Amino acid sequence: MDEKTIGQATASPVAPATAEALAAEVTTTSVRGWAVIVLYRVQGSFSALPSLAFGMFLPFIREDLNMTSGQEGLLQSVIFGVSLGTGLFLSSFFSRFRPIPIIFASFLLVVPFAFLQGLANTFVVLLVIRVFFSAVSAPQQVAGTLLLQQWAARKDYTSVNAVAFFIHGAILATVLATATQIVDLVGSWRAAFYALAGLIALEGIIWRVLAVEKKAPVQRLQQSLQAANMPSPFLAVRRYPQIFTLAAFGFSLGLVWAGIITFVPTLMLQKGMVSVKWVGVMIACLYFGLTAASLLAGWIGRLVPNRKVLLTGLAVLNVGAGIGASMTGNLGLMIVFLLILGAVWGPFPLIQVFPFEWPGMTPREVTVVTAVLFTLMGVGFAVGPPIVGYIDDYTGSLEKALVILCAISGIGILGGLLYPARTGTSLTEKAKPTPAS
Repeated sequence: MDEKTIGQATASPVAPATAEALAAEVTTTSVRGWAVIVLYRVQGSFSALPSLAFGMFLPFIREDLNMTSGQEGLLQSVIFGVSLGTGLFLSSFFSRFRPIPIIFASFLLVVPFAFLQGLANTFVVLLVIRVFFSAVSAPQQVAGTLLLQQWAARKDYTSVNAVAFFIHGAILATVLATATQIVDLVGSWRAAFYALAGLIALEGIIWRVLAVEKKAPVQRLQQSLQAANMPSPFLAVRRYPQIFTLAAFGFSLGLVWAGIITFVPTLMLQKGMVSVKWVGVMIACLYFGLTAASLLAGWIGRLVPNRKVLLTGLAVLNVGAGIGASMTGNLGLMIVFLLILGAVWGPFPLIQVFPFEWPGMTPREVTVVTAVLFTLMGVGFAVGPPIVGYIDDYTGSLEKALVILCAISGIGILGGLLYPARTGTSLTEKAKPTPAS
């Protein structure tokens, strides 16, 4: 090679590998790979318990700390609100680094703030602790997208997510079904947070023992993340604006779920539908529906290959079942509506990997557009409870507040209608006819 050729090679660094190119390096997901990703998701489920199971503890916390409905909504929303404020920034910053150290550091910081929630003696103290708990949890979601690309074969992305989602649903269903009875038995909601901190610590240690980077099948990930000529990953948002229609769908799901899971336990008690010991079993129906449907994610994707139809149909079910659960006074119908609301989330393991279908994206770009999806979903989770709480404070009707919330979530239907029907397509591209089978 002559000097001129050497100079040209030096001046033209190799372009960062795309997500498709890295995925081609892994044809089969190893047992260790499955364990690393699934246990990471399980850790996320434990970290989510202080928010997703919070409604079960509210009747006890309300009496202990003497809170209003608006304050209860803020305690729930702050978990998602902090993630909302930091998600996009973190997606760009942490997407430069190896995912395993980021995730493990986050695990270690989550433990003390989970424990401290059980020590809170006023609304303000509990609110501040939950702010920090959310802040140290946020990097987990950002690094998780990179972890998937580092350990799993592309063909298994949906399956790995579905299994993890199934376990997530089983964990939450078990906790929700037993939480109120256990708290009623031991007489303290605080003990639940102490136990949670211990679970997070134990599971995090097990995960780190398995997550050995030198055994990861994709070894070029770090090189791609720190490529010298890497364009800003935020440019992907401009190239693929359908991320905002997908995020609108996620927003609607988060809005309804957060409102329902936080306040329907109280609503059922107000209507005399169940006793406080059994309200958790009722709310667990959300996760029974989610758990069953999550295992069908791949099948649903094949049954409804048109992404527009899939998202729109799910959004319609979300609005309808949410309004039904808010208005009914019949226990049987409440179970049906809650199961439907849970089942709507079943295809989410497929939906969250939609960005991998968009051609030409680098691993960092996938991380950023996925962060947009989870950020807007976080908006829904964050604003849902305060909307319900403050409308309830103003009108004196929790039922009316929940119905208004579900009506607002109709924005998800619009998002579904605007999403491209064809996979691997940008809204900026002209649609091409699909070849006949």
